Amino acid sequence: MIKKLTVASVLAVALLGSAVGVQAAAVTTNQVSSLGYQTNSYGAEAGVKSLNNIPPGWVHVRTTGPSWDQTFIIKNLNGAPYGAEVGIKSFYNLPSGWVHVSTTGPSWDQTFIIKNLNGAPSGAQVGVKSFYNIPVGWVHISTTGPSWDQTYIFKKL
Repeated sequence: MIKKLTVASVLAVALLGSAVGVQAAAVTTNQVSSLGYQTNSYGAEAGVKSLNNIPPGWVHVRTTGPSWDQTFIIKNLNGAPYGAEVGIKSFYNLPSGWVHVSTTGPSWDQTFIIKNLNGAPSGAQVGVKSFYNIPVGWVHISTTGPSWDQTYIFKKL
């Protein structure tokens, strides 16, 4: 038997649906995976729907899902040991003391390898691809490579 829908019942269903949609949108914006931001463990990963407002020390390492519903996987770099290296997809939110040391992958899908210089002993040296984010106490001592792919050598005082 087919029941007649009244204007009031149609409006009630529409309002309920829009309220659920608003709540769902609020929950999924920057929703994290089961690991969540609660952990301070170096290397922990979480999935977010937006890179806006990710916590300090977390960086974008890869993207999953179709283009219309991507999830950005972020990784916690807090507490990383000196010399740790991580591949990232953008320099967005790069923590202090982490420097770009190399690039891998094709031009349309590059991964930037970054290295932690925090806690380095005096006399340590590193080759970097840019002067961006070099910590205080490191000095430029030489440059190697061709002009289109130079590496800048820095030494910790």
